[in-house]
Amino acid sequence: MVVTKSHRKNSLFGILAALCVFSSAYTWSAAPACEGSFCRYTGKVDRCYVNEDGFILLYFDTPADISDAQGVGFTITETAGAIYKYKDGLNDKFGDYFYSTCLTALSSNKTVTVFMDGTEKNYLKADRIWILD
Repeated sequence: MVVTKSHRKNSLFGILAALCVFSSAYTWSAAPACEGSFCRYTGKVDRCYVNEDGFILLYFDTPADISDAQGVGFTITETAGAIYKYKDGLNDKFGDYFYSTCLTALSSNKTVTVFMDGTEKNYLKADRIWILD
């Protein structure tokens, strides 16, 4: 087989197209960033579930940095995700919305932003969530 300039261009185009498809299918998320009086995570949801104690746990795909959280006064030992008290009698409706947003992002591979304004059970405590794309 004779390889011509047109074959090389087509091969190069195919490789570049494959790289674009791969890179758009996977987003590299940064760890949660803390400043002022809160922490913020923008990235993919790795896992999300509700436990029997009424807490929603949303896991990041990139863990938090303990020293970054300490810089805004938060003491945590659990760096893999954020927590929200789902059944406290005060914000149960928000808990419904939080969990459904988490599941929607997880099932459709969407990027979320989560704000965390404190700690609970050694996790960053989630305050709000929204889907970006």
